[in-house]
Amino acid sequence: MAPKPKDRLLYFVALDSYFVSHRLTLALRAKERGYEVHVLTSNGRYIQEIENAGFKVHTLKVDRASLNPLSELRVILSVARVIRQVRPTIIHNVALKPVVYGSIASIFGGRPRVINLIAGLGSGFAKQGRSAHALRLAILGLLRVAVSASGSHVVVQNEDDLEELVKGKVVAPRNASLIRGSGVDTEAFHPTTRPDRVPVVVLPSRLLRSKGVEDFVDSARRLLAQGVVARFVLVGTPDPNNRNSVTADQIAGWDAEGSVEIWGWRNDMPTVFASADIVCLPTRYREGIPKSLIDAASCGLPLVATNTPGCRDIVRHGLNGYTVNVDDADSLDSSLKKLIADRSMRLRMGAESRALVESEFAEEIVLAQTLSLYESSPAGAESKVLS
Repeated sequence: MAPKPKDRLLYFVALDSYFVSHRLTLALRAKERGYEVHVLTSNGRYIQEIENAGFKVHTLKVDRASLNPLSELRVILSVARVIRQVRPTIIHNVALKPVVYGSIASIFGGRPRVINLIAGLGSGFAKQGRSAHALRLAILGLLRVAVSASGSHVVVQNEDDLEELVKGKVVAPRNASLIRGSGVDTEAFHPTTRPDRVPVVVLPSRLLRSKGVEDFVDSARRLLAQGVVARFVLVGTPDPNNRNSVTADQIAGWDAEGSVEIWGWRNDMPTVFASADIVCLPTRYREGIPKSLIDAASCGLPLVATNTPGCRDIVRHGLNGYTVNVDDADSLDSSLKKLIADRSMRLRMGAESRALVESEFAEEIVLAQTLSLYESSPAGAESKVLS
C-alpha cells in the first residue's frame, strides 16, 4: 500500500542529534517514497541539518531526567497540539518517553496510526533487587496503557525485548515487529587495511556510567599495570542531562593519569574505526542494538561487550568477539588481553563481524523492513513479526 501524495509522517524523537544519527536516512527514504515528513524533536544544533534535508521541524523540550508529573503532562499536551496541527497519517515514536507521550497524545490529536519503536528497555531492566523489580513493573504497566490503542504497532530491536513485552502482555505478538537496530551504511562503514601496530582499543559512546565507561577505564589500568602493550581510547562526551553521566572532573583526571586517551566527540566515526583494532562496550544498559557496535562490526572490527540484550545480538561469543558478564572484571580483562595479543584472531573475528552485518544489520535491510511496516495494513489487521 504505497503512500498517497498527501500522507504525512511525523517522527517524534527527543534529541535532534539522535534523529540525525539514527533516523535521518530512513526519513529521507520515506520522503522519496512520497511521504510529507515532519520531525518533532529538541531545538538543538542539528535543526538546520534536518530542515536542509527537506523536513518540516517542530521543536519541543523533553527533559529525559524529569519525574515531575505536571511538567510531563505539559509535554504530552504540547505533543498533542503538534499532532493536531500536522494531522499525520503515521506518527513514529522513537524510544521510551516519546513512545509513552506520543501514544497518549495521539489519542487527543486525531488518532493517527502509531509506530512505537522501543530502542532498548534501559538501565532499569538491567538492575536487580526489589526496587528494580517494582520499576520494571511500573514501566511495563505504563507501556501497556500507552500502546494499547487501536492502530498502534510496536517495534523492538532484539529478541529479548520482544519476549519481555509479549510475556508481560504489553503487546500482542501480531502487533509487534522485530527490526534489528537502525542499520548501518556498509559503504561508509567499511573494512580498511590494519597495519601491525600497537593495538588500539576504543570505547565509542556517550560517557555514562551505565555504558561501562568506568569499567573500561579500570580494565585499561589493570592491563597496563600487567605490562600489556595497547592504547585505550574513549570516544564521546558526557551527557549533562543524564544522571548517569561521568563528570568533567573524572574525565580530566583520567586524561592526566594517562591510562586512557580522551578523543572527545567525533563526527567522523569511519575514520575513528579505521584507527581502531578492537571496539569495547561493557555496558550495564539494556540496549536495543548499539549502533556503535554495528558500525564497528561493519568496519571489520572484533568486539567485546557485556552479555546483555542488544549486545549479544551483534556480538557472537567466540565468533566475532567476546561477551562478558556485567561486573566480571576478570573476564573483561582476559577477553581484551586475548585480542590485544593475537593479531590474526583480531583479523579473523573482524571478518566475521563484517559478514554478520552484511547478512543481518545492513541499512538496506532495516530500511526495507521499516518502510514495509509503514505501508502495511494498520495494527489490528494481519500484521506479522519481522525477523
